[in-house]
Amino acid sequence: MSLLTNGLLRGALNRPEKNVPNGNSRSGSTKQKPTKPKKTMGLDQYLLARENHIIIEIGKWRKANQIHRWFVENVADGDNDSHMHEVTKDDLLVLRACCTIVSNESVLIEGMIKVGQSWGPQGCKNIRRVGHVVENPEIAMHYLPPKQGFFFGTYEIDEIYIGQVKDTIAIIDEALALPDDVPVYYESSW
Repeated sequence: MSLLTNGLLRGALNRPEKNVPNGNSRSGSTKQKPTKPKKTMGLDQYLLARENHIIIEIGKWRKANQIHRWFVENVADGDNDSHMHEVTKDDLLVLRACCTIVSNESVLIEGMIKVGQSWGPQGCKNIRRVGHVVENPEIAMHYLPPKQGFFFGTYEIDEIYIGQVKDTIAIIDEALALPDDVPVYYESSW
């Protein structure tokens, strides 16, 4: 039974579809090329499911560099490229366990978090606001350390980092609900 017809991917018909090599689109029209939305620079990541020639987005992240690092080291054999890499159910279970430990064991306290940078005559200046930082970042650094990269976002362990970890648990739960014969892939671009 098709993923699209049995509804296993909640809201799949309302999510954007990745372009597929044979030019098929959800609308069935191949005369008009789809327009790409304006993209800002930075790390974009996707967990995808594939059925026949249709690729469906299960979940996405924006600048969740700690999650990207995990996939690069554990799924892509250290290859930090922007190709699709197949992810096994066991891979997802291991990542979910890491995320659960980090989420459950991290203690948030009030502090200043980095939300951007500005450049001026004196060089680069971090832009900060009051938020929450992790009091015990060593747990996060052990299980899901940030990955530095050009436009990969902040490397700090704070409320944004924890939010990305919690989002990852939800994305993985959706992927684990798929039938075993549906392949899952990780893809990133920047």
